[in-house]
Amino acid sequence: MKLAIMQPYFFPYIGYYQLVNSVDEFVFFDDVSFIKKGYIHRNTICNQQAPLNFTLPVENISQNRNINEHFYVKNFEKFKSSIYLSYKKTPFFAEIFNLIENILSTDNHNVAELNSKTITSVFEYLDIQKKFSFASTLSIPKEEKGQNRIISICKEKSCSTYHNPIGAKDLNLYDSLYFSKNNIKLKFIKKNIIHTHLKNNNFSMIDILVNNHPIEIKACLSEYKLVS
Repeated sequence: MKLAIMQPYFFPYIGYYQLVNSVDEFVFFDDVSFIKKGYIHRNTICNQQAPLNFTLPVENISQNRNINEHFYVKNFEKFKSSIYLSYKKTPFFAEIFNLIENILSTDNHNVAELNSKTITSVFEYLDIQKKFSFASTLSIPKEEKGQNRIISICKEKSCSTYHNPIGAKDLNLYDSLYFSKNNIKLKFIKKNIIHTHLKNNNFSMIDILVNNHPIEIKACLSEYKLVS
C-alpha cells in the first residue's frame, strides 16, 4: 500500500494534488505545529497575469499549538472578492467559485478540517476516488518526531511504500536506508508538467481549476516522476 503524509494546506499548488493522486491513502498531518510564515493559510493566485498573494485570517496563531487547534476568522469575503475579480472571465469560473463557496460555507472553521476540504473536494470534482485520514486519529505517541513518526504512521497503516515531495530529498530530511530497514520503500515525487495552458503551475490549484477542463487536469495529475 502506498501512503503520503502532508500538512493540510489551503488550495495548495498542483504538486500537492499529484502527491495525493500517486498514493492509495493520504494522511493529513493535522497534529503538528502551525508555522506562521508557512503556506497553511496563504497562497498565490494570478490577477491580470501577475501574482497576487492572499492570506486567510486565523484567530490567535501560535506555533506552540497544532494546526488542528486553530480556527479561521469567519469572514471570507475579501478572499472571495479577490477570486471573483481575478477569475470571473475564466472558462470554468462558475463551477469553481461555487465549489469554493461550498467549502467556505461550512459551520466548522477549524483550519485543518477546512483546509482538508480544499483537497478532498477537488478530487470529488474530478471524480477521482481517494482515501483520506487524519494523523490525529492515530495512536502514534506525541513524543515521536521527524522520520520516526512518519515510519510509525506507515506501520500503523500497513504501508509498504511512502511518497514525499522532492523537496525533502533535496534537504536530506529522510534516510532511505532507515526506511528500508523498516521494510518501507521511500519515493520522492517530482512534478513534470509540460502543458503551457496551465499558466504558472506553482500558483494555487484554484488557478488551474478555473482555466482548465477536468479531463485536462486529471491528465496533469499523472505528470510526475518518482525517484528514489
